Amino acid sequence: MADAYGLQPRPPFSFDQALVFLRRFPPTLGERAVVDGAVLGAARLGGQTVGFRLASEGDVEAPSLRCTVFHRDGEAGSVDGDRAGALLTRLGDWLGLDDDLGPFYALAEADLPFWTLVGRMYGYHQVRFFTPFENACWAVLGQRTPISAARSAKRGYCYQG
Repeated sequence: MADAYGLQPRPPFSFDQALVFLRRFPPTLGERAVVDGAVLGAARLGGQTVGFRLASEGDVEAPSLRCTVFHRDGEAGSVDGDRAGALLTRLGDWLGLDDDLGPFYALAEADLPFWTLVGRMYGYHQVRFFTPFENACWAVLGQRTPISAARSAKRGYCYQG
């Protein structure tokens, strides 16, 4: 069974730029699949694991994301409004959907060489770790540990049953 929800990022927002980041960020590489222009993942919400597919339906200046939430048909405690809201909040925080880029762009425009660089990533909102716990794990593990070893350790700690 699946439910669909809309998310409205603050423009400008480039989902494509977020996908580029997700495909390259070593600490979280491979944790959420990027398939056919969409992100596939799962989240634990109130004792229930739900899957999601997040895809763009808009453009950079009029952004819109569609989140399809998957759960087992007939499962006790299927995704209710509170859990769906918690997932949408987590996704919004993860992708920086509410970030206001206006002041940054105003400053960047005053520096032509910098503005040229900023223009290449126009609409990119900073992607964060999916949960604060993942961020804390990486902060500890990333201190003086090779990235590949830290990533393996993080997965072991963060994704235990």
